[in-house]
Amino acid sequence: VKQILETTMQPCNILDFHCIMWDPSVTTANDQQRWLKQGIKFKVDDSPLPEAKDSLLAAMLTNNSWGLTQVHGGPCGVLASLQAEFLRLLLFGPRKVDANAAQLYSIDFPATLSNRLVKDKPDLSPKLLRQGLALAMGMVLARASLKASATLADDAEQQQQQQQGGELQQHSAPEHYAKEPKVTIAVPKPTIDHDLDWEDLEPWSAEKGIGLSEMIVTYTVSLPAMESASKRPKLSSTTKEEMDGIVVEEEEEKQKIMELARRTARFLLETNLIEWFQREGGILLFVASLAFSRGIPNVQGDMDDTTAKLTSSFGHCSQELINLLLTGQAVSNVFDHTLRPSGELICRGIQQKPDIGYLSALEAMRYLEVGGYYKTPKYPIWVVGSTSHFTVMFGDAACLQESSSDALLEKVRRAFKRMEGGAEENGFIQSQQLGTFLKSLDMNMADHNVQTLAATMEVHGAGIILWEDLWKRTSRLLTGASLEAVLSGDTTGTSGGAAAQTTTPAAAAAPPEQLSDEELARRLQAEWNGEPVVLPPAPAPAPPPAAPIQHHQRKEEYGKTFQMYHYNGLRGGNLRCFRVTRLSADEAIGASVSLGSGQSSLPMMVDSGSLEDVLRCKWPSCKIDWMGNVPQPSID
Repeated sequence: VKQILETTMQPCNILDFHCIMWDPSVTTANDQQRWLKQGIKFKVDDSPLPEAKDSLLAAMLTNNSWGLTQVHGGPCGVLASLQAEFLRLLLFGPRKVDANAAQLYSIDFPATLSNRLVKDKPDLSPKLLRQGLALAMGMVLARASLKASATLADDAEQQQQQQQGGELQQHSAPEHYAKEPKVTIAVPKPTIDHDLDWEDLEPWSAEKGIGLSEMIVTYTVSLPAMESASKRPKLSSTTKEEMDGIVVEEEEEKQKIMELARRTARFLLETNLIEWFQREGGILLFVASLAFSRGIPNVQGDMDDTTAKLTSSFGHCSQELINLLLTGQAVSNVFDHTLRPSGELICRGIQQKPDIGYLSALEAMRYLEVGGYYKTPKYPIWVVGSTSHFTVMFGDAACLQESSSDALLEKVRRAFKRMEGGAEENGFIQSQQLGTFLKSLDMNMADHNVQTLAATMEVHGAGIILWEDLWKRTSRLLTGASLEAVLSGDTTGTSGGAAAQTTTPAAAAAPPEQLSDEELARRLQAEWNGEPVVLPPAPAPAPPPAAPIQHHQRKEEYGKTFQMYHYNGLRGGNLRCFRVTRLSADEAIGASVSLGSGQSSLPMMVDSGSLEDVLRCKWPSCKIDWMGNVPQPSID
């Protein structure tokens, strides 16, 4: 193996990595040293390994040997992201039994989210943990290599605007699609047998004018060339056939990422290079491999500011680095899609739903808003960011189950935020925009009805409609209320929800029975004699008039409780569990709901930093049972 490594290694321009990694204006030598002393290590736990009768989660609570630990501040975002990817494998990945276990794996990537965690015998053996870590590292690197440039979204938005203006142009994908899919792994030369030190990563600056390292080399893991340019996806997908083509393209991309990740993991295991990442300095080598696999020009191209760095003050991971780890694109924001606030200014966010989610305490403090893609990922695992640290939260599939009311609220929010004129920032739309807004929700309403509805919601004399008023009435129309009921303020026409509370049996009792004098006399006589009385059957009540149904959508009464887990790699690593109960979202129909994360009606939490604050950004109306964990799990 050593001979193979010596003949296949390539030179490494380490200076290029330092230039995109560190900001000379805020990074200190101590910040760099903390990164240099951190490896990707599992926790040493002497607790008994799980037995066959144990469930996986029970075993994980008993033995934390699956957890990555952090010794020095700074690289926690990288560790949390790798931990999240590893948990996706451990909790949902299929287990395989293979005779040739030295070369193949006993664990693999999950194809889709299962309603239940893996049922196999809980295995937390060092062998499986090592395989899982190699696969997690391979996935992060392969995703960064194969994900298209985030600038693709800029072209897509521009084309959408051209279509709206009556123009239609075809845009091919950038050359990144034609790039050979490969992962670049940066490690020390085979002749080095000591942990990384400061001198091994020279040159740190361009003083000598040479960027090549004398100690660090790179290896390449690749797949066959991708499809020809003629089969690249088109951005002007307006028909169902074209949309189906995009779905196929995404599935092909997913399969290629997994295959490249498997090949990368095999290379790390067979060459034993994975040990370099587990030693001191391993976290820095991994980020270098990530930047080289993506291609440093591509990393810079993803960013809003091409001069941005992968670390910030105190050596903390930048948002660009976190997004690169979780999505494969080093975009600068956490909202959905790409925004153009004004002119040529472009703000790139998360382009599609990722496997791993992200939640931030900064949202509770109202510094930003995390988009729906990050809040509702494909798997119930989230990296949690505080003001100075990153941790991991996870659960089972119940965490991601949404009612139709949840989906309705997100649908209306998205439609509102896409309205022109700064609707999201201002919290209102112009009254004349109501018709366009309703059409975006597939509500075809006559012009005179739109005008009448707008007059009802409009702020007097201002010509605007506030989000709160718009949601109250639109949500009722979308859930079965008639226009007449909405205009009159009658809430009894709403299907479910707090505005349509069911009456108690006493209140709903039938009106007194009306009897003639003869019938009344017969009843009194029968009661006096103790005899049963037989009266003519009352006429059946006339059925109530059928209320018009407009876009009726069933809303579930769920209020389910699910268990969640939080892992913090600091202080040796610890796992804590708690329960979350989601209250019925029907209360949102016809009621006040904020445009953001349900926090606008609360005072701004300047010193907020608790896990509870973060949870309420994801589930604004929820009850939390910390199950005796006092204080609650720390995200710092």
